Amino acid sequence: MLPAGHKLKTANLAYIEDSNIDNLTHYYGVLTVNGAMVGGMYLQRLAVNKNHYPDFSNTGTIAGHVYKTVSKRSYGLLVAGNLFYTGFPSYWFNNQAISADIFYKAFKQSVNKLLSATNSSALMLKDVDGQLKKQLETKNWGFSHMGEDIFMEMALNPEWKTFDDYTKSLTKKYVARIKKMQEGRRELAIRQLNLAEIEAYLPDIERLYLDVCSHSSVKIGMLNGAYFLNMKKALGEKFEVWGWFKGDEMMAFTTSVIENGDYEVYYIGYSEANNKAYCIYPNILLHSVERSILLQKKTLKLGRTALEAKAIIGCKPVYLDNYIKLKSKPMQLGLKYMLKVFATERGKEWKKRNPFKA
Repeated sequence: MLPAGHKLKTANLAYIEDSNIDNLTHYYGVLTVNGAMVGGMYLQRLAVNKNHYPDFSNTGTIAGHVYKTVSKRSYGLLVAGNLFYTGFPSYWFNNQAISADIFYKAFKQSVNKLLSATNSSALMLKDVDGQLKKQLETKNWGFSHMGEDIFMEMALNPEWKTFDDYTKSLTKKYVARIKKMQEGRRELAIRQLNLAEIEAYLPDIERLYLDVCSHSSVKIGMLNGAYFLNMKKALGEKFEVWGWFKGDEMMAFTTSVIENGDYEVYYIGYSEANNKAYCIYPNILLHSVERSILLQKKTLKLGRTALEAKAIIGCKPVYLDNYIKLKSKPMQLGLKYMLKVFATERGKEWKKRNPFKA
């Protein structure tokens, strides 16, 4: 049913489901007309508990009461899309066989029915595209916009052929900063891992990934080592895993997805102690710049976190749209305070960063 290369094809969904991620359930739907499939949709349901979101009780008296209420139990979060991948579509339909109005009416009915059938407390439409956004803004679907969601990207100058070309485009201040960052990685060896090596280092990969998760206030869904192995099996050369070693010990790892003109740094892992000792995170960003230039990609994608660190190397924000429907007042208040925590952590200093020469 799907066009070639579409992200909802079986292989892309199978590596997620086969990984048996804790607290995650998968749902699929198809739309048929006279027995012929003309559309489909994909949703995930996550059982969310207080380990998945930050403690916002210290943001005010009311917030304290709200946190005490919502943190006592778990909640079903139904997501149209993919919690673990940005820009992953939640649906597709054949616009030659069915009109957009008919499809979106069926989509709306289906996700609302599933919200009730799964006894979920919230329904999120993640990374909404332009067509669906128009539906949500012009018709009464009962969803609220979740506010500013930032994804950091760098447009790569086609004249850059080497990492040195990139650094020559920076001001002296930022060149000096980058040289200082690079001093930390001198003791480390970085090498790309093949499938057998990924499997061999799976316990280290899972441990280092969970170490990063433990220091993040946002933990909506946590992966396991099997997920990265399955992703490599499914995507092959389109999925890179890099190990950062001191001797035989893995100190960190990075994963990247290569797609068309994009090089996207995916999930990473390291311990806080190693990060401080070897300046690992800034060097992961620099390595991604170097790698994307070597592969002559158009865009380097670096995700939603650590905005200032990414702005320092030259990334700019892309704004994404997420919508949510909440079934209870406490959850509505809880989301309000969680978003306030995220905004505070994000800060505003990143907006002042511009490393490139005028």
